[in-house]
Parts: sequence; structure tokens; C-alpha cells
Amino acid sequence: MHKHSSHRDLIALIEQGQKKVKLFSRLGKISLVIIAAFFVVTAVFKDNLGDWGNLLLRLFVAAIIAAFFSFFASESQKKQIKKLIKSSFSEEISTMLANAFELFEYRPDSHLDFGHFRRMPIDFNRLDGSDLVTGKYQGIPFTFCDIEITKEDSSEASKTIYVFKGQWLELSLNKSINATVYVREGTQYKTFNIGSRLQKVETDSFDFNKNFTVYTDDPQTAFYILTPHFMEIILAADKAAASASEFYFSGNRVIIALRNARDLFDMENVEKADDLVRLRAKFQADVRFITNIFDVILKNEYLFGRGGKVDE
Repeated sequence: MHKHSSHRDLIALIEQGQKKVKLFSRLGKISLVIIAAFFVVTAVFKDNLGDWGNLLLRLFVAAIIAAFFSFFASESQKKQIKKLIKSSFSEEISTMLANAFELFEYRPDSHLDFGHFRRMPIDFNRLDGSDLVTGKYQGIPFTFCDIEITKEDSSEASKTIYVFKGQWLELSLNKSINATVYVREGTQYKTFNIGSRLQKVETDSFDFNKNFTVYTDDPQTAFYILTPHFMEIILAADKAAASASEFYFSGNRVIIALRNARDLFDMENVEKADDLVRLRAKFQADVRFITNIFDVILKNEYLFGRGGKVDE
């Protein structure tokens, strides 16, 4: 009973916010009509405006101000609606995560910080993100967040280069490897700088080499990690994830970067009670998306097996 009541209250607040969005939208459209009419009238009657010219000019300026105001007010209201929905669902998302993981912390408005990424070979100067999750999965410590990594091009002050946007997952290994193995899909994007230390190597799998490029400073370790069975698993999982996948094995952790521009646990439009059901189903699917990725990577016995055996 309490849940249904809270849902009704949420829908009522959302409806209020949406009414404001529609009001600002109408104001914006009216302002654009006035601006267009100003250009038409001044073009047709430019020599016969007389005293009307000053009035039309003031109306034109007011319409421009109203148009800008309505746009920013509408966007601000949309963000407030999303924030309201996220705040209402945060506890429920946290419960979903706790059912799937040994959850340490869920912070909807946080992400891995600047210093964390500065310790990696990544060229960037701006970060944005959300949904920081820390915990354990099948006894393995992990960290997850949505992240957008960008840098400003010094040669073009107004140009922003997108280094990465998608899901960032880190898993602690059951061993420390004295090597770096960087596996990335395709050739168009790379998040990590390769440098002169890493060399490109090819595996014995034609399909894997066609889809992924492997860089390492220790080919033997790379082949211990990338067993034939594990490469098959990565190929299958990559298709399911619908992302440009990157794997960075180094020290005692593996980083899985899924470049797909998605924002898990993002708030979609909610206008009626049925939308809340759909949104809840989406969040459950987002949790499964994370666990499916973990299930794939944890099949590597060399990295995560207690006995440290190589996966055959």
C-alpha cells in the first residue's frame, strides 16, 4: 500500500514538472514566431515603419530574451524531473544491486575520481560520470561506474575530444601479473596510450585477431591469459554487449571498458504508473548487464582461479 501511494505521489510531482516544461515550450514557440514575424514585417515595410519601428525592435529583443529563458528553463525543469525520479529510485536500485552483489556502496551521483584515472596511461583533462558501485561478486572485489573521459584540443580551443564514454569496470585479480596486456576491439578507438613499451602480438585465433588487437610487454603472459577458450568467450560476450570492448590487464586488476555511450540506471521519461514498471525492468536489465560481463571474465581460471591454473 505504501509503495503504491509513493508511486502516485511521484507521478503527481512528475506531472507538475511536465506541465512547466510544456509551458516553457509554448513560450519558446511563441517567441520564435514573434522573432520570425519581426524579420518578415521589417523586410516588407522597412520604409514605412515610422514610430512602430522602435516598438517592434523592443518586442524583438523581448522575444529573444523569452526564447533563451524558455529553453534554459525547460532544460532545467527536465533535469529536475530526472533528479526527482533518480532520487525516488536510488533506494530501489541499491536493493537490486545488493541482491546481485555483496554491495559496499552505491553513489548515484559519483564516479571514480580524477586522481584514479591520472594513475593510468590515459590522456585526458575532464571527467564526468555517475552510478559509482563498489562491492564483491563471487568473492572478487570490483568497482563500476558510468564515465565520460574527454580532453580539450590545445590546437583548437573549442574542440572537445571524446576519449571514452560508457561503462568502466574494474576487478581485482587473485594474483598479481608482472606484465601489461591491453586488448582492444577494432582500430578506430583506444582509451589507453600504447607507448613504445607495448608491442603488438597476434594470437592463434583468426576470428579474435580480426576483431581485437593485443598489445603487451610480455607475450608469454598474454598467451596465458588469452587461451583459446577464453578468446571464444570474449568474442561471444562482445556481441551480446553491443559495445566496443577494451580489456586492460596489469598488476592485480583487470579494467573492462565498454565504449557504448550508454548510461546505465539513467532515468527515462515517466508520465504514468506503467512507465514506472518499465523503468524498474530497465534497471533490472542494467544490473544483469554488469553481472553478465563479470560472469564472462571470471571464467578465466588463470586470473581468478584459486589454484592459479591456466584455463584450457
